[in-house]
Amino acid sequence: MVPDAAPDREVEVVSEKSCKPSRQLIGPDTIVDSAKHKYQILESIGSGGFGDVYKIVRISDNRTFAMKTELKSTPGHHVKQRVPFEIFLLKEVHASRHIDKSYFTKLIDEGSDSIYFFMVCEIVGKNLNDLKRYYGQEGILKPSTIFRVGIETMKSLSNLHLVGYVHRDVKPSNFACGHGKDCEKIYLLDFGISKCFEDRTIPCAPKESPSTFMGTVRYASRACHGHAPQTPRDDVESWLYMFVEMFDAYCIPWRRSVDRKQVCAEKQKFFEEFANETYKGLPKNVKQLLSIVDKSYNAKHLRFKEITAKLTELAKEEGVNLVELYEWNPNQKFPEISLKSTSISKDSETDSNVSINPNNVQKI
Repeated sequence: MVPDAAPDREVEVVSEKSCKPSRQLIGPDTIVDSAKHKYQILESIGSGGFGDVYKIVRISDNRTFAMKTELKSTPGHHVKQRVPFEIFLLKEVHASRHIDKSYFTKLIDEGSDSIYFFMVCEIVGKNLNDLKRYYGQEGILKPSTIFRVGIETMKSLSNLHLVGYVHRDVKPSNFACGHGKDCEKIYLLDFGISKCFEDRTIPCAPKESPSTFMGTVRYASRACHGHAPQTPRDDVESWLYMFVEMFDAYCIPWRRSVDRKQVCAEKQKFFEEFANETYKGLPKNVKQLLSIVDKSYNAKHLRFKEITAKLTELAKEEGVNLVELYEWNPNQKFPEISLKSTSISKDSETDSNVSINPNNVQKI
């Protein structure tokens, strides 16, 4: 599910020209019925190409959740139904006995009416993009947070892959911290364009053309740019771009570009010509991490433990304490810092700096 935060506006999300039908948001105070419960809409907290997300309250016990809705197909407009697939995937994840399920939100309820499919999940905190804007110094979080988030996000992906799915849209807005007392947790979100990479049939999986670009241009893997079927390797490459960007937003020169061919060439150059002196904001030996990720394209099995071990090693080399609390933990105290507030449209990005005291920011 999308977190309890403002919607993300990264450069281009998913390329499916038919995926954005005109739809009207459900108004506040609307009552939504499932087979088991009644829910009241409180507010809209996010919208994407395939659906909308609302903060809701369950009338029977006044508990707050998040609800994702998706329009049903009509005779005049066919919609690739993704909410039923997300429901299927989350049920499979939580039924597994071999993974750490703590990285995935719990599916609370599901249902439909004549217009919508919907799913209800536990609500989470702010996504990584919003956390960087709220708590980062000029958009950059402290090194211990970046390394810890890097390790936790990698573990979340490895657990998804163990169930047989590739995410295909790894980016900061699809990871979030937990809500309230769970703020030290990291969740993997939004499986609308995920895909089973194992040789089995998922009846509710949306059908798609092999030529369809699925992902976000800034973070998509090189194989994704070439329209190759995506595997766990592609999630890891996307994760790498997300990870290094947390240290220095400008270390990925294609960050503002929407020209896919140019972006793919820049990504190839990033791996082939990477030099530490060019990227001074990154950890000293981060090239070793790039090498592990790049070599994974020729490996039969991804070496997740090697990647997380390398992250721990790099953190130690940088003198980083991996037991420090995250900036957004209410028990953490900070001096006044400069915050970067970012508003990003599809083709441009506008940054503005404001000075605030994080200790006075409303807690998640």
